Amino acid sequence: MPHYFNLHCKAVIEAGLYEIDKLREIKHPGIKGRIKEIFVARMLQEFSPSGIKFTSGKIIDKKGNESSELDVIVYSDTYMPTIMIDSGLSLVPIEACYYVFEVKSKITKNEIKDAIAKFKNLREMSNPCGLHTCLFGFDSDVKKGKELERYKEIDTIWSQNSLCNSFVSPKQYFYVGLHPDQPESCWTQGLERKTFSYICKDFLTGYCNTLIELHKNRLLHKPVFGEYLSQYDEAET
Repeated sequence: MPHYFNLHCKAVIEAGLYEIDKLREIKHPGIKGRIKEIFVARMLQEFSPSGIKFTSGKIIDKKGNESSELDVIVYSDTYMPTIMIDSGLSLVPIEACYYVFEVKSKITKNEIKDAIAKFKNLREMSNPCGLHTCLFGFDSDVKKGKELERYKEIDTIWSQNSLCNSFVSPKQYFYVGLHPDQPESCWTQGLERKTFSYICKDFLTGYCNTLIELHKNRLLHKPVFGEYLSQYDEAET
């Protein structure tokens, strides 16, 4: 018999996907994209522990660097406060961030390039605690079974230190794992599924497990918010 949480997970995902389908006639691409971002955030929120929050906006570090605007940022303000610009739009210290999502209505070569550029920018910022990046796509313009091959052609360092940690496509979920006999990062393919709701559920399983490890990193590195305040302008000296 399926566990209650398993059934609840399926119900939450299918209800969200129904809402997206119901609004599919909306013509404005920005609004359609935002609806999908809200679906991802609500799905994650339903199965995240207390203290985990969701926003969109930019990530900043103690050196004054900032990211591009990001679709969904998963963070905790346990150690670091955030600057809320507006409802659902914030500036978040990078040490507070657990996951970053780029949400795409349709995965194309250009959309992958866009996501990778943003993830590369994050990789270059100062962050001792680590975070996970995810490309989440609702549709794709490639044939079944070719999604990961295309990604590898675009992310030239995928085999050493992939810029994307997980990849949700319409037919399959991929994530970076480590094989015992292969120390470099490599992609693991989830099971092929007949419906997108099962793909989302597969991803949620990995997401929930990863949150634990990312939280442990913050306990280990003990991020200090005072380092943000100690950075001052030359005019103050």
